[in-house]
Amino acid sequence: MKRFIYLITLLASLPICSFATESVKSYFESKEFEVLANRLCDQLSNSETTDKLSGPMAFKSTIAEFIKQDVNSKDTRKKVIEFWNTNKAQFICTYGNLKYLTPQPVLRRIIDMNIQEEVFFEFLLEDEFNDEYQVNVDINIVHINPKGEAETLLDYIQSIRDDKSLAALYDFDELADLQESLQEEYGGKYVKYAKKYPEYALEGY
Repeated sequence: MKRFIYLITLLASLPICSFATESVKSYFESKEFEVLANRLCDQLSNSETTDKLSGPMAFKSTIAEFIKQDVNSKDTRKKVIEFWNTNKAQFICTYGNLKYLTPQPVLRRIIDMNIQEEVFFEFLLEDEFNDEYQVNVDINIVHINPKGEAETLLDYIQSIRDDKSLAALYDFDELADLQESLQEEYGGKYVKYAKKYPEYALEGY
């Protein structure tokens, strides 16, 4: 029942999340994307329990295989990130998992798995010392949380840090560093500022 209610809430957020694109069917119509998103969640989960450093490769190889791109090619990261950004709203973990909120956007699942340092800074975000890293994952997509509130990834991280009862489950210092880096270096935004300040405007919101 909770899953049904949350799916309805998620569906109601389509104008904000821009789920549909001209080139790809919407998430709710594309079984292929549902399978891809959940496979990615499963692969990331495996890295959480075995080797966190395998998280970046899990992300890269899962999507590269889907788009039929040689994982060892020099431009694979660029193509994977571009594919993600084009279809970013469709990457939702929907298979049942007792450890995590489901459905849940993949980037939030990465935070809940405590593999954010490895996945974000070893793959998703550019490295100023690496010429191959010319494109970054879009971190500013707006999703609707289970409370019916619009939030970005930064809002989600802040909500965790605001709940002191979660201190045993998350590394708050690491999240604070990530939050600062996402905002100051990678253009991360908060929903609460989106309508107040032009520089914080969010796509589709």
